Amino acid sequence: MTLSSFDPFSTFDRILSGSGFGESGAARSLGLPVDIYQDDDKFIIEIDAPGIDPDHLDLQVERNRLSVSGERPARHGGQALLCERPHARFTRQILLGSDLDTEHVAADYENGVLTITIPMKNQARARRIQISGTSGRQAIDAESSEQPDTDTPSTSGPSN
Repeated sequence: MTLSSFDPFSTFDRILSGSGFGESGAARSLGLPVDIYQDDDKFIIEIDAPGIDPDHLDLQVERNRLSVSGERPARHGGQALLCERPHARFTRQILLGSDLDTEHVAADYENGVLTITIPMKNQARARRIQISGTSGRQAIDAESSEQPDTDTPSTSGPSN
C-alpha cells in the first residue's frame, strides 16, 4: 500500500492555471464550437457564443473568408479565486466556397447561438434537367422497303 499526501492547493492551482489565470495572468484564446450545414439553397453556420453580448460580436466577409470575432469579458471584479468560465477575445475564420452569395449574408443571435445564413448563387443551385431518350421510336428493318411512320421523331437532330 502506497501512501501519498494530499495537497488541496495543488488541485486549486491546477484549476486556475488551466482556466487562463495561472502565474502569468495571460488570458487564453476562446474556441467556440461551430456547426456548418446546407439547407436547400443556403448554407447555415451556427456558433455557440453563450454569455457574449451580440453588440460585442463582429462579423465580416472579405472575398471568400468569413471572420467572426468578439470578446467574453470577465463579469467579476477583484481577485478571482476560482474562474472556470473562459473570458477571452476570440476570432474564428471560415473559408467559403465561390458558389455562395456573400452580398446577402444574414446573421441572427438567439439564446447564445449566432446563426449566419449565406444563400447560394443562382447559377450554383441545383436544377432539374430534362432527359430525352429513344423510347417510342420504331426499329427499321434494313431489308424492308417500308418507310417509318411520320409520327416517329427523327434521329438526326435534337428534339425540343
